[in-house]
Amino acid sequence: LGELERIGAFNEDFGGSTDLADISFKQCGDKAFGTLDPFTSDSLAGDGYSVDSILDAKFTSLYVNWNPQAVKTITEMTGRFAQYLDSTFHSEAGSLVVSSPTQLQPRRRSVSTESKTSHDVKQEELQAAGSRSVMLIRATMDSFEISLNSARDDFPLFLLKMSRTMVSLVSSSDQTMKMSLSLGDLSVSTPAMGRTDPLYRTILGLAPGRSESLLSMTYCEGLEAMETMDLGDIDLIEYEACAQVELSPMRMVYIQAQALALVEYATAGILGALASQAASSAAVAATEIATSIGAKKFFSINATGFEVVVPQAAYLSTFISVQTGLMHVDYIALPDPGGGQASLTLSDVVLMDDRGSQLQEEPIGMSIDVGLPPDGVGTNEDQAMRVNISISQASFIFSKGQYAQLLSILDLNLRQPYLCLRDSST
Repeated sequence: LGELERIGAFNEDFGGSTDLADISFKQCGDKAFGTLDPFTSDSLAGDGYSVDSILDAKFTSLYVNWNPQAVKTITEMTGRFAQYLDSTFHSEAGSLVVSSPTQLQPRRRSVSTESKTSHDVKQEELQAAGSRSVMLIRATMDSFEISLNSARDDFPLFLLKMSRTMVSLVSSSDQTMKMSLSLGDLSVSTPAMGRTDPLYRTILGLAPGRSESLLSMTYCEGLEAMETMDLGDIDLIEYEACAQVELSPMRMVYIQAQALALVEYATAGILGALASQAASSAAVAATEIATSIGAKKFFSINATGFEVVVPQAAYLSTFISVQTGLMHVDYIALPDPGGGQASLTLSDVVLMDDRGSQLQEEPIGMSIDVGLPPDGVGTNEDQAMRVNISISQASFIFSKGQYAQLLSILDLNLRQPYLCLRDSST
């Protein structure tokens, strides 16, 4: 109560607190807010669009400390409490208020004595088909951080940060949808403690010296929404959904032990803590969404640059990097029974050491075509993935020191079991 009084929650002119979130919902009556088409508009600011309802959500910042043991305990307690409620108040299913144990009586529900004729049902279906409702959702978040802590000492292992996130979604009752996402920055890093060189603490993020948006994505369903996208000579009639993704230059540091630990934490520390049953249900649902489609889906990804840094060791400043120029990926998700086709094009692939000396005479061009057959169709050979790789002429030149550095990477990085996330040899 003291905190509520401090912020003036009991004052008549109190308008709410927006320290964490500020959410507003507006809905019009019989007519739309405005006349502008939300599917063709580049900016969705203001209320002058032909929509029936508008939801605005603004989130400031959120920080989460994730400990697998603590989350698992909370999940188990929540599950037991839900089972207790289900077994104790089973006869009150559907009630808004749970009565006392001595008054548990089944609710009597009123039954309408008026029966609808088939003509009335047809009229209602025609009216529903003729009316079209459109909803606009706009959401922003300043920052979101999650600390993936160790279950052993509760100190951070990895830090995930997202900032300057903006989402806008236009959805209509006739299954037409357009979503735009802009992500200012996304980084996965290791804590300042430990023996990892500061140069390698950001495992994934924007390239050094870059501050613009990391990712922008547009996803559309329905012909009306897809026609607003510039997809070249793609025949939109064959597709039910399309997506375009633009990536700014990114940088990834590959330390074998840390990469494997991050994957294990995601599977055992996150999914395992939530519950194996929920994780398997989510996996089944994701598989059904990915495969059960009525028409093809098209996804296009463009990246202006990508760099992979492979350190000689987590605690040494020497490394080998692989840099690419433009990267373009096209993926087509095929309808039932599933499967897909992917094509990847890379230009100006360069290998160099930490001193800037290249390990080949000229940049390399590469194209990869992948065929993904549907699951459970045909023989094992029919279900095998088909990969066709085409590489331009490549001529590598290694100095004696560079060759020794490559061999050292195998011993001190790829075969090294220590995470180097603590001051001790662990």
